[in-house]
Amino acid sequence: MGYDEAALTGLLAGLGFLLVIIVLLLIAWAVFAIIGQWKLFVKAGQPGWKSIIPFYNTYTLCEMVGLNWYWFLLAIAPTIISVLKIESLTYIGSIALVFANVMICYNMSKKLHKDTGWIVLAVLFNGFVLPIAGYSKTTTWDKDAVVTPNAFFDKKEQ
Repeated sequence: MGYDEAALTGLLAGLGFLLVIIVLLLIAWAVFAIIGQWKLFVKAGQPGWKSIIPFYNTYTLCEMVGLNWYWFLLAIAPTIISVLKIESLTYIGSIALVFANVMICYNMSKKLHKDTGWIVLAVLFNGFVLPIAGYSKTTTWDKDAVVTPNAFFDKKEQ
């Protein structure tokens, strides 16, 4: 069985073109997300550069939304577990990350005056929803909005 070199060359060229398109789309999304996150931090009264420093941006985000410091640890739990090479806790770390993300989005919804639907979208599509909140001219950050340091676990608000 022989191969048609022209067909194989065409297939490889097509796959290469598709790969270039995918890489360009990923770069465009990354630029969109970085600028949007920067704008969201600025809306919240934080310097925009804090949004591009790994881990520090998560810590600052937890502070911005009024959560206690240990929510930051839950948010970076998968990284901590990976660095410590504790494979048996991998799933627990992932669950902790999702849980912390829900709490961050819950308190952020209060600061942005958003509803439950926004929380769900922010949890599922964080990389798109938070930058859009940064870009939005109608969305404002209410620094005086009442939030709880333990998200929705506190029965009375401070």
